[in-house]
Amino acid sequence: MRTYIIGAGFSHAVANAPLMWQLWDYIKVAYEKEKCREGSSNRVELFEKLNDFINKIELLAKARFNQEDQKKIYGGVRENLEYLLTLLDIHHEYSAHFKFDEQKAEVCPYPVIPFPYIGKIEYLKNAISTYLYIVFQDLKENEILNKFTSLVKENDSFINFNYDLLLEKGLWDKKLWSPLGGYIGINSFEHDSDLNDLDNAGRISKTYIYKMHGSLMFFSHGLKPDNIKIKLDNYEKWDFFFKEFHDLLSRAPKKPSGKVSRKISKGYLGTYHPHWILPSFVKPFDSKIFYSIWRAAFDLVRNTEELHIIGYSFRPEDTNGQLLLLNLSENSKVILVDPNESLKNRIENIIGKSVSKYYKSIIDYICEQQKSR
Repeated sequence: MRTYIIGAGFSHAVANAPLMWQLWDYIKVAYEKEKCREGSSNRVELFEKLNDFINKIELLAKARFNQEDQKKIYGGVRENLEYLLTLLDIHHEYSAHFKFDEQKAEVCPYPVIPFPYIGKIEYLKNAISTYLYIVFQDLKENEILNKFTSLVKENDSFINFNYDLLLEKGLWDKKLWSPLGGYIGINSFEHDSDLNDLDNAGRISKTYIYKMHGSLMFFSHGLKPDNIKIKLDNYEKWDFFFKEFHDLLSRAPKKPSGKVSRKISKGYLGTYHPHWILPSFVKPFDSKIFYSIWRAAFDLVRNTEELHIIGYSFRPEDTNGQLLLLNLSENSKVILVDPNESLKNRIENIIGKSVSKYYKSIIDYICEQQKSR
């Protein structure tokens, strides 16, 4: 059995998708486009309030230094959104605070983040999820994706930490993956007819994807945590995610209706609340479905014969990812693809044995795999 772990480095290679440290630049580009769209004031405000919040926490962090030193300090929060989301989650989910030691302290506990934002944490997280959706739904794959998916076999499984649909689209084009049976843990569709249409067309998945943080296709009415369904419509374009759905589905893609249709006919202008686990190191699970996905992924790693890790860094703070690796059996082979060679040592320290093969690029990996077929 062969299993892949897919991270941001994979999407970067096959579609120039942003790595984590590049993500803010992509979000800023999306914000500049929103400023030019009529009726998009809500999204513009989302970005500006999020940007203002980052400025405030960086200013507070610098306040301990004198003014001359402050000028030399760069906060770096925008290049480390995982840290930002962790900071939000520990206040929102776990209420982490500093406490005063002095007697008669008037404020106890004292939050790490600025007071004005304590009641706006969910708003800030919605701002991030909205812009992540805008960025990831607009990626364009290159030829590398086609070459990679040509190597995939039926019954291969993918532990995918990315929200985007690049892997899904590449496997769909090879008739190896389908939303029907292709997402471990998620079997229901927003429209029941979609399931029937895919079934009637024989488009049942032959490979399996464990979406550890969620997918652009995941949604739930009212964010009900245990009612996540598969959505095939991309509201950003008022079209299906895959063009082939036009021929396979008995319905048309969802379109705007009513009095506001003239304003939004060129695309949705509101916020997005996809049912995701945002990339925070504390991973606040709010759904039995995500628990089941992660449990199934642990079992998968435990039983796999080959584990191919492509573009996932297993940062030291990422304890959940490291626990996933610890389930690997002694007899399993590990193939690593990443430009950062120091990752090889990190993974070997986690699993307690040597990586079987290491490739600096996905191109090198594809070439070698093609030779051995």
